[in-house]
Amino acid sequence: MSNVSSSVGIGGEFNATKNPPIFLWLYFPPVMIAASLILRVSNPDFYYSYMEGELGIVENATVLLLLPAFLFALSAFIMARSLNNPLLLGWILLNTIGCFYFMGEEASWGQHWFGWSNEGIFADHPRGETNIHNTNHWFDQKPKVLVEFWTMIGGIIVPAWLWIKSRKLTASSSNIWYWIWPTYVCFPTAVICLIVKNIERGRQSFHLDFAPPFDIRFSEPQEYYFGLFFLIYMLSLFLRVRQEKQSQSNI
Repeated sequence: MSNVSSSVGIGGEFNATKNPPIFLWLYFPPVMIAASLILRVSNPDFYYSYMEGELGIVENATVLLLLPAFLFALSAFIMARSLNNPLLLGWILLNTIGCFYFMGEEASWGQHWFGWSNEGIFADHPRGETNIHNTNHWFDQKPKVLVEFWTMIGGIIVPAWLWIKSRKLTASSSNIWYWIWPTYVCFPTAVICLIVKNIERGRQSFHLDFAPPFDIRFSEPQEYYFGLFFLIYMLSLFLRVRQEKQSQSNI
């Protein structure tokens, strides 16, 4: 196995080919929440007609983010088979399944677009949808808690700790932590995601009524940012796996 000469961590030296474009991970993340807040004040009719709801821009954008996230995960899984790292392969497979599940459930597996009825096994669905995450907290709240925990630990705490300690993760196909931990590119999205999540949590816990524009439904933006986190993370992982595969093929 070969070692790639670069390392990963905030404040470290990076090979540009390993990271998603800066526009995607730094400048793009604030756009959706900023647009939602601005439109809530400047054009409330447009906001309520087109931004919120199952067919709104935020909900559909979440699915559109998860589609490439799933494809990057699947591609990384296919390439990683040659790296002889079962733990890495299992981790990528878990994320691939997770992205596919998140994407399908977010769109009720197409019901939001094609409008079919909830027949068969979904006949008793409490919201008349063809998904399972609204039927039992084990399919909804439990996965959300795991994703939130992962976003906080992997997206914020670990990159910040590496930066504070001026430490780096050695790029090696045998170092499972190099592959598992998100790099600094996930940090901005993770921060926004958890801010949005905790605003909604605080509002529900303390029954708060926020003045415009902060009276929007934060539940949809938080899912959007989880989707964006997965996209950036899976793209970053895909690029690293591809580079390692190319490095080994050049030996």
